[in-house]
Amino acid sequence: MITQQFVSRQNSEPRRAMTDMYYPQLGIHVEIDEPHHEKQVAADQLREADIINATGHKFIRIPVVADMTAFNKLIDEAVDQISAAAESTEFDEWNPQAEMNPATYIAKGYVDVDEDVAVRTMADAASCFGKTYAGLQQAFIPHPTEAAKFLWFPKLYENAEWLNTLSSDEAIITEICKIPGRREAQVDEAIGDFERTGRRLVFARVRSPLGDLMYRFKGEYVFDVDASNYERGSVFNRVDKRAKTYEQRGTADEQPRFL
Repeated sequence: MITQQFVSRQNSEPRRAMTDMYYPQLGIHVEIDEPHHEKQVAADQLREADIINATGHKFIRIPVVADMTAFNKLIDEAVDQISAAAESTEFDEWNPQAEMNPATYIAKGYVDVDEDVAVRTMADAASCFGKTYAGLQQAFIPHPTEAAKFLWFPKLYENAEWLNTLSSDEAIITEICKIPGRREAQVDEAIGDFERTGRRLVFARVRSPLGDLMYRFKGEYVFDVDASNYERGSVFNRVDKRAKTYEQRGTADEQPRFL
């Protein structure tokens, strides 16, 4: 259980919210409604809806009432809901350190989109594939083990240099260069070099609804020559949700060179 869990709100002000208790394995937030909440019911409902939309989690609210017997009954009912959720859910012991550790995925032998794989840094992600990286600044590097494959760490949102978008089903990534005079050249380069650099394992740089900055595995994508053009940009289609991981066999250069 986590107390005072931060949650980001995408469409409302304030942009940050805190919930009183959060059970990460169950996706349940518990809110204790002190008397002042009676004056802000509408605001609380909007806040709850924002958090549910952002996370897909469930809310349990416990209003503070003067009658201690009634208050204890409300607490017992909340405990029953949490217990029922725990009994009906299969989950491993929550270990955020292990979830973010490359060794976990090396031991498994793979990373899989459906297992919600995320790590803290680009170096951690790259270290899953055959070499140890102490640090990494480049967002696009050769795969340490597999030839003709790259690791890509895009920001899948608009920023100063790129407009990268992910389709709602996460099957397509579209990349547009925003640097003046570079948009067409970037597409030409991607088309001309797609056989060498067009196959990519993607770890997207994201900030989760719970506020953590991380790199989340999105799958293996391949450059689509036919769909890419100056207007649409560079298009990548997902071809696999799973990628093989490798035991580490030495330390990589801090800034690997392109082949």
